Amino acid sequence: MRARLAACDWGAVEDGEGPFVDSPGALVRWAPIIDELKALDEGIVKNSVRFRWHEVRRDLRHGLDAEAVLARGEQ
Repeated sequence: MRARLAACDWGAVEDGEGPFVDSPGALVRWAPIIDELKALDEGIVKNSVRFRWHEVRRDLRHGLDAEAVLARGEQ
């Protein structure tokens, strides 16, 4: 894992929705409710999840200190 972390060019990592593109659909698909209710709220749920990932990406971008993680792993 340390080698993978060290090899990653963190400045070049895109900040797009790519890694999270399947999350909204997966939530709707695997939600423990009947299909009729899923159909009624599918659009709302998908948009809610999609927009929630914006905050997750923003927080990660602002809080990730890859060099500190690497240094800690070498200790």
